[in-house]
Amino acid sequence: MTKRISSADRDFILRSLRAGLVPKRGISHILVDRDMELREAKYDIDMIANGGSAFRIVVGRYGSGKTFFLTLLKELAHKNKLVVMSADLSRDRALAGGQGTTVEQNKAMALYRQLVTNCTCKSFSTGDALKGIIERWLTDRLEQLESANINLSSMIEEIKASLAPLKEEYVMGYTFRDAICIYVRSHIQGDETACENVIKWLRGEYNTLTELKRDLRLDRLIKEDNYYDMLKLLARFFSMAGYKGLLIILDETVALLNLSKPTRDKNYEKMLLFCNECHQGDVEGIGFYFGATPEVIEDEYKGVFSHRALKMRLQPQNRLISHSTGGPLIQLSKLTKEHLLALLMNIACVFNSGRDPNDEERRAIHIFYERIAKYFGDEIFEQPRELVRAFVEALHASKESNIPLEETIKDMTLAPLDYDSEEARIYAKKLHHSEDVELF
Repeated sequence: MTKRISSADRDFILRSLRAGLVPKRGISHILVDRDMELREAKYDIDMIANGGSAFRIVVGRYGSGKTFFLTLLKELAHKNKLVVMSADLSRDRALAGGQGTTVEQNKAMALYRQLVTNCTCKSFSTGDALKGIIERWLTDRLEQLESANINLSSMIEEIKASLAPLKEEYVMGYTFRDAICIYVRSHIQGDETACENVIKWLRGEYNTLTELKRDLRLDRLIKEDNYYDMLKLLARFFSMAGYKGLLIILDETVALLNLSKPTRDKNYEKMLLFCNECHQGDVEGIGFYFGATPEVIEDEYKGVFSHRALKMRLQPQNRLISHSTGGPLIQLSKLTKEHLLALLMNIACVFNSGRDPNDEERRAIHIFYERIAKYFGDEIFEQPRELVRAFVEALHASKESNIPLEETIKDMTLAPLDYDSEEARIYAKKLHHSEDVELF
């Protein structure tokens, strides 16, 4: 059987896997055994696209495929005309900041800036899509108004009127409307500096009102206390621009455990706010997906469940069904031998440009798995990247030497790559054009 896969996706997937990275596109070609979880994700995407909202935490141990699943979720969102913003929580990026140093105080704004920088959609899949979305929306609006022979001043007034609902419904709506009107006027007049300054404001990169008033004559900074309102406002604007909503993906929630207790509690309060507003229908066209390990959720001293209100919202009512879907927590089971063999079969199919492995290749894959399992032991279930990387190397070696895959596997030397080395990080950044690289 032959599956459709483009040569561009094939090459990108294989290069990413060879480097020990999760591919940022084409991941559906290699995903295994997540049918129930995908049904829940598709349900949430439909909810967001129809003006609803969603809040989920994807929970799984290291090696269970959280990053794979969240990357596939991003692909699904793009296919359904959602805009996606994504970021990893870290020691410098959090939902809320703390007291003390400037870095500590600016954690939330660092996260907001990363989200906006990593804004993507189907047409702008590599990041920084916000400007492209505004430009496309503006082009469509100008074409409509120009066909009616409306002058510049009237155009601005028409666009301002179309943005009036934002002014009335959101705290930052008035300033946002004025910023977009500045962008429109500057775009028409060819003032690129002013356009870039508007984008700079939308990214939250202005730090003082003096600087903001000098450049744009706006009177509100995007700060920690209003960045969530700004995300909701952007979700609404994206809908007005022809998209169906906004999905926000936040991985590496484990970083919250390393915060001081007061700062950690502030982060859980912010998470509770997201959860409550999504579940109570107070927001439209927006969804949140977090990636977390069981420790992040269940640690009674530092984890999410240490916050009583969050525990009440998130904990399954019946502990006997804690690994089912349907609630705010999506539990990913650990990969098994059958999962890993299916993964290798899928990778071979990608390598063959969509052709399923033949009998000889399938036998070689089983031999390869047994050899790797013996070499790495249970570690391959926790960190399958070594298994995947070695298999992609074997596939390439077999093709380049014109030697059958089984013989190549028997002759290959196993040598783990140090993924924490600076060399590996530099290569990963070049491959994905991003500071935030995702390893297995």
